[in-house]
Amino acid sequence: MFHPQPPAVSANQLSSRDLRRALDVLHALGDCCAGSGDFARRGIELLPRLIGSDLTTLVVCDIESGHRIVRPEGLLSRRATEVFDHYFHEHPLVRAHSRNTNAVTTRISDLMRPSEFHRLPLYNDYYRPIRIEHTMAMPIHVDERFLVSFVFNRERAKFCERERDLSEVLRPHVANLYRYSVALDRMPLLPSDLSRRRTALALTPRERVEEIVKQLDRIVGRRDAGMGPGRVRSIPDAIAQVLAEHTGLREPGEEHVREVREGRPK
Repeated sequence: MFHPQPPAVSANQLSSRDLRRALDVLHALGDCCAGSGDFARRGIELLPRLIGSDLTTLVVCDIESGHRIVRPEGLLSRRATEVFDHYFHEHPLVRAHSRNTNAVTTRISDLMRPSEFHRLPLYNDYYRPIRIEHTMAMPIHVDERFLVSFVFNRERAKFCERERDLSEVLRPHVANLYRYSVALDRMPLLPSDLSRRRTALALTPRERVEEIVKQLDRIVGRRDAGMGPGRVRSIPDAIAQVLAEHTGLREPGEEHVREVREGRPK
């Protein structure tokens, strides 16, 4: 296994516009991220806005088994997946980044000349059939077993040094967001925590209103005041009724009635 010297990042090649766009992408990538699946979807969508790519993936390489998981799922054919795994340990980027905690953003062209790359069975059996000539990988997690990277691929134009440098400036921050997203997946959720987390991370504005109605309904008393459909049990109940009527949600208290009928009052 070989580890090439990390490419030197030249800040002079990055303009203030580059850095502002990078900050915007980082903000959008991390804002209210709901977990690793959401992180992967956002990264695949957002990173090509900075680094043009014909095919952008998040890949998880299992070094021990020699198998690669690719997101988005179903993007590559079963045949392409099997061919890549066949040459897994011969792939120059896998060899350069595996178990290398100092791994940095690297292009295949940083590791070998194009003529050398084109002589590899990996190129002729995998890359050429899917029309990929240039590949650059941004490693965001490396340990003894797994290598996780965003991978950018192009058919024609090479990745220039400015694009590699921009990717490398982003990489440690993207790696931190990845670790955060995985931590969310592993976070133990008590029943009382679930609605708060969903409200903060995954609900639409309408769903947030519905959540407020349900929570208000939980804290009201069960004695009605007044008569008719407009009767209220408390000030929170009145607020809940107004919100429900305004948004077309179900009548506050219906969930409680259903729970009582089913023998599971809260």
